[in-house]
Amino acid sequence: MSEELHLPEHGSREDIYRAILPQIEAVMAGVDDLIANLANVAAILKQAFDFHWVGFYRTTAPRMLMLGPFQGPPRLCEHPLRQRRLRRRRYESENGDRRSC
Repeated sequence: MSEELHLPEHGSREDIYRAILPQIEAVMAGVDDLIANLANVAAILKQAFDFHWVGFYRTTAPRMLMLGPFQGPPRLCEHPLRQRRLRRRRYESENGDRRSC
């Protein structure tokens, strides 16, 4: 894969996913490093869809998520699973918003 992402000029979200999937597979081909692959996937998704934030959290200990590769503004590094769910539910009930925290 070249360093340039090839996207359809006009297309649905499904068309864009169809276009980027082989490019993601190509960039991951022969790379046996999870972090490097996740970093490239986050970059491709952010560029393809112009998302505000794209990234991954990894389970590093029981009931603990650790920030992995991402593209976008900084985020908290650690998220205890139980606390994160409670905080999101509290935010949603206080604000009537389904946005993830």
